[in-house]
Amino acid sequence: VHTLSAYATKIRHNNDQDLAQTALIISLARAKSVTIFVAKLTKETPKFKRREYLAIKDCIEVLGNSVDRLAQSVKELARAGHAVASEDFMWKMSNVQTWVSAA
Repeated sequence: VHTLSAYATKIRHNNDQDLAQTALIISLARAKSVTIFVAKLTKETPKFKRREYLAIKDCIEVLGNSVDRLAQSVKELARAGHAVASEDFMWKMSNVQTWVSAA
């Protein structure tokens, strides 16, 4: 079981935004890592059947989309922390929620 406890020094005491931002950054890093791993797998194992290769290629595309959405979420959450109006904050948080759920 992995937790965020290893990143406790990066999270200010009782700061929900730091916790969320750290969780998103870690998720993004792990999604990138998985994408790279699967991409290398296809290059290092050239004996895949066409159907298998196409399935893995689709997987890489889906992983890439997840990486993009998580990256958008990291940026939007940072902008939400600087939002002045509550409506702007709610809009940004709605974006983050949508993109993370799609990732």
